[in-house]
Amino acid sequence: MTLLARHWQQTWNELGASPPRGWMQQVLDAWDEPHRHYHSRDHLEACLQAFEPVSRHCRHPGEVALALWFHDVVYDTHSSTNEADSADLAERAMFEAGITGPMVGRIRSLILSSGHVGGPATSDEAVLRDIDILVLGAAPEHYAHYQQGIRAEYHWVPEETFREGRRKVLDNFLRQDRIYQLPEFHGRFEAAARRNLQRELRSLTQGKSWFSSLLQSFS
Repeated sequence: MTLLARHWQQTWNELGASPPRGWMQQVLDAWDEPHRHYHSRDHLEACLQAFEPVSRHCRHPGEVALALWFHDVVYDTHSSTNEADSADLAERAMFEAGITGPMVGRIRSLILSSGHVGGPATSDEAVLRDIDILVLGAAPEHYAHYQQGIRAEYHWVPEETFREGRRKVLDNFLRQDRIYQLPEFHGRFEAAARRNLQRELRSLTQGKSWFSSLLQSFS
């Protein structure tokens, strides 16, 4: 059994259910779609790997784990309903697994919270949201790869329009008192995330790509 298959099995077991037939492959196929350059299976695996050490902060760890599996399962850069569509898909999977009641609503809320609008409403949301944006505090080279992946996913958007939208995203994170809610993530990644975001924001304002700005800093 692969590591992902084991995690999938354990996640459903924690929820008191057996994995619904055929769903793991369906979910992985979605994460492997060719238009994904950052929001791919690599992102899913990174999220699942980061989850275990901080799962103790969760009130319902199995629910957070399942939400991580589904949080970007629908990813279409032409759509504004990816989180809701991903939550709908998770709900269908839970229905097939026989899961009903408040758990369904909580997992749906977790997936919707991955849109990063407002602050986390629960400790479980804080864990999921922190994990989802760990890349913001990555080493500069890794962050540059992430930024290039995002641009590739929005390749159809005109450059100036993309820059304006991206600036709004970066400003939203920088205005927050804390980018990361969990103490261990805040301590390890907060300062680096703010440096990365501020540097990318400067490059967007100056009309330079992040990658060009990065290369200049190393020259």
